[in-house]
Amino acid sequence: MEAVQALACKAGLNLITDHAMHSNNRCLVWHLPAVDAGDSISLDARA
Repeated sequence: MEAVQALACKAGLNLITDHAMHSNNRCLVWHLPAVDAGDSISLDARA
């Protein structure tokens, strides 16, 4: 989970909620904050 969180953070995503599910599954809800028109953002996490 830490690696996923780090990658998402690098891509500009914020974890909103983590729903526990059956069979050790999880439903993660992420949010990408809005950006001003003058700002630039790379959605490619490798950038």
